[in-house]
Amino acid sequence: MRWMLLFLFIPLFGFSFKEKCLTSSKGDYIVYQQGHQLIYLSIYDITANTIVIEEIHSLDSNQHLKLNNVLDWVLQGGKGASQWILYEMLSETGAIIEAYAPTKRSFFNFDQDPPLLSRLFLTKWDEMPDSRRKIIPSTKKVWSPQKKIKNLPVHLEKSTLYRKFWEKDQSFLSELRIDLHFDPQQTDTFPYMIDIQNSVRPLARFYQVDQGKKSPGAAKYFPRRHPDIENGFQKKGNFLLASIDCSPAFYPFELYLQDVQSLISTPVSFESEKKSGRYHVKILLPQEDSYKGKTYRLSGKSLGPHRTKFDSIEVFEIN
Repeated sequence: MRWMLLFLFIPLFGFSFKEKCLTSSKGDYIVYQQGHQLIYLSIYDITANTIVIEEIHSLDSNQHLKLNNVLDWVLQGGKGASQWILYEMLSETGAIIEAYAPTKRSFFNFDQDPPLLSRLFLTKWDEMPDSRRKIIPSTKKVWSPQKKIKNLPVHLEKSTLYRKFWEKDQSFLSELRIDLHFDPQQTDTFPYMIDIQNSVRPLARFYQVDQGKKSPGAAKYFPRRHPDIENGFQKKGNFLLASIDCSPAFYPFELYLQDVQSLISTPVSFESEKKSGRYHVKILLPQEDSYKGKTYRLSGKSLGPHRTKFDSIEVFEIN
């Protein structure tokens, strides 16, 4: 689990994920091999404010998968995958606002260390000069890892190497060295090789098996959890208490009282507290006599990365 998370969030993008986002395209993909594990990674979707990543893991012994045609396996739905997730990030900060597991048909949260994820997203990587790179003794040339397309070697004279020494902290990244190798002749979204080491030895190396563009991905769609105003309003004095199930993709929001007969909506002031993914709101009710005896429902408008309007099924009166 530790190395899965490390692979997900640290070195996939080089320079910084934010900068790579400016040149990436929907459908850009790469396939890595680390030991007997295969990892397919793609830009599943891009919006004005977010980017959705699709990631599929499998063992290389998977009978449905061929190393020289991994994309075909993806197009067939990633049969026999050991893990399959999609997650959506804010393109400005890298904060994860939604994550979904298609095989389980369920949403989940990356809650191990959210502040760390944002820091990794904005991490800058330093380009290494030849003087700081490994030299092959017999040729005196700079060493570069092999690059492959459809599991066949392709010619590459020398990679461009970017490196990051992680500072000493309480995270599992503490004091690790992370190397990213890019093809200088291409504008690839992902590095073709990732090398993670401590001060003694390599810990993990991800070699490219394939890379390309315009992959439609394995998932048919990326679902949304639209805001839902739950039943069970409570009136306490001049306040109305309500509970709203709202994912970060749609937060923050505005709230309104909507007259059921006239459909006129009046904005209301409220306070909110988030507990277990739900926002418990305390709404200040209007005091005018003209509101008495009428029937209302609560409605809202999302101001988050994704915009939508939502209404309560339950109606109520202001007495």
